[in-house]
Amino acid sequence: MKKIAARQAVKNFRSVGEPAQWSFPGEEAATLGYEQASGEMAANRVFREFTPKIFPKFTLGENPTVFTTGSCFAREIEVALNNMGIAIKSWSADRGISGGIFNRYNTFSTINDFKFAKEDNYDEDLMWDTPVGWIDYSGNSVQKDRNLLLEERKSVIEIHKNVADSDIFIMTLGLIEAWYDLQTETYLNFTPSEVLVGNLSRFECRITDYQENLEAVRNLIAYLRSNFRPDLKVILTVSPVPLNTTFSGWDIAQANTLSKAVLRTVAQAVADDDELVDYFPSYEMVTLSDPQLAWYPDYRHVRHEMVQRIMRTFIENYLK
Repeated sequence: MKKIAARQAVKNFRSVGEPAQWSFPGEEAATLGYEQASGEMAANRVFREFTPKIFPKFTLGENPTVFTTGSCFAREIEVALNNMGIAIKSWSADRGISGGIFNRYNTFSTINDFKFAKEDNYDEDLMWDTPVGWIDYSGNSVQKDRNLLLEERKSVIEIHKNVADSDIFIMTLGLIEAWYDLQTETYLNFTPSEVLVGNLSRFECRITDYQENLEAVRNLIAYLRSNFRPDLKVILTVSPVPLNTTFSGWDIAQANTLSKAVLRTVAQAVADDDELVDYFPSYEMVTLSDPQLAWYPDYRHVRHEMVQRIMRTFIENYLK
């Protein structure tokens, strides 16, 4: 629970001004059947090109070094920042390696590569020979033979060491549905579809909850500060990209709503408790904007123009 003294609560409301209010009754409300909005009230801004009013906890200077991790939306962030001349220490197109293999979809698998990087001890038991090639489900790699996969995984792990040279760590939280390998006691990054049927006793699907995700994010940040950079600043975001498949037994729209609600709450809780962690509302910017401006026709992938607007907003607020 976050407690705010009454005097401070009133001060907060007044200092934010109209953006602190969604709408107001108005004289015509009884006739219209709904409330009205003016100026910068939320109802006057949402479902257009929505940009929240942002109050950064810290700034990063003009030329920060950035390491980004998380779901596929993290790759969009890297591309946008790289195009703006920001130094990216994680993946970038000029590394000559596919960006997709850096995608980390749940909060639990994200720590794997950093542990491998710190310990120089990649677990080769995580590699599988499948009908579509060699796969490591703890990462996001598929290769035609084992040696190529091993080489690629080691390259990715080596790049993760760069977090030690980064001023800011941006993490996009993706989803709460995760697969767990009972044999290696490792959270996997995606569903082991190609080997699942023949190994049903080895894996389980976990619909993780608020407390588990909260601890996972806090543990990751603590691990990075303890082993790579003690003064690391962190920006948490929630990926607006919906869950594509669910094993929960629910309608996927319901499963996705739960997933995003949990992760949005986790991100806020972590930011509230740590002066070097802030939440950036890219999720709100997408989901509260005009869908035609925010999404491609699948309503799953965010338009590049939208990503560019999000990153311009980020730079305007944090790079000072």
